[in-house]
Amino acid sequence: MKRMIVVLMLTAGTLFSQNPAASIAIEGKNKIQNGFAAWNETMIREGSALCERAAMADPQNVWPLYWSAFAHYRLAIMKLYGSEPDEDAGKQYIETGLSLLEKINTLKPGHAESLALTGSLTGMKIRFNPLSAMWLGPKSQEYMSKAVEADPKSPRVFYLTGIGTMNTPSMFGGGADKATGDFLKAIRLYEEEATNPPADPLAPTWGYDECYSFLGSAYEAQKMFNEAKSCYQKSLTINPESRRAKAQLMRLENKNTQ
Repeated sequence: MKRMIVVLMLTAGTLFSQNPAASIAIEGKNKIQNGFAAWNETMIREGSALCERAAMADPQNVWPLYWSAFAHYRLAIMKLYGSEPDEDAGKQYIETGLSLLEKINTLKPGHAESLALTGSLTGMKIRFNPLSAMWLGPKSQEYMSKAVEADPKSPRVFYLTGIGTMNTPSMFGGGADKATGDFLKAIRLYEEEATNPPADPLAPTWGYDECYSFLGSAYEAQKMFNEAKSCYQKSLTINPESRRAKAQLMRLENKNTQ
C-alpha cells in the first residue's frame, strides 16, 4: 500500500511537470516578475502572452489568466507612475487587466486574489476622472471586502486594501493611519506565507517587500520617520532591488540632512 501511494504521488508530480500549459504559465509568471524588477515592459508583455496562451490550453485553470491580468496591473503602474508617464497607455492596461479578471470572476466566482486585483485596478481608474471617486471608490471597496471575505488569510488582499485605504480621503474613512493596520495585518500573513509557501507553483506570493515599502510611506505620512526608515530598510532586506524602497529611503534620508 505504501509503495502504491508513493508511486501515485510520483506519477502526479510527473504529470504536472509534463503539463505543457502549466510549464508555459510558470515561464510567463517568471517573465512578468523579472520584467517588473528590471522595469522592462517588453519582458512583462511577453510573459503575459505566454500566460494567455497557457489559459487557452487549460481554460479551467484560473492562474494563467490571473498572471496575465497581474502583468497588466504592473504595466499600468509603470505607465502611470514611471519617470515618463503615459496616461493613455496606463488606462488601456487597466481596462485590459479588468477584462481578464472579469473572465476569472465568471469562471470562478469568489476568487480572492482576483477580486483584490479587480478592486485595486478599479481604484486606479479614479485618477482619470476625480469625480468618479463617488462611484468607483465604493465599487473598489466592495471588491476588496469580497476578497477579504473569500480569503482572510491572503496577505495580498490586505496589502492592496491598505493601498486603497491610504489613497482614500479621511472624510471617507481612509488615511495613512487606517492603512497602517491593513499593512501590518498583511505583513503578519506574508510572514506565515513565507514559512508555509503554497504548493502550487502558480499561486501568487508577490508583494512582501512592497508591503513594507508602503507601510513606510504610511508611517512617513504620520511623521513617524524612524519607523518609516526601518520599513524601507526591511523592504530592501527582502528585495535588495526594490526600486520603490530605494527611492523612498533615499528621499527620506535627503530630507533629514536638509
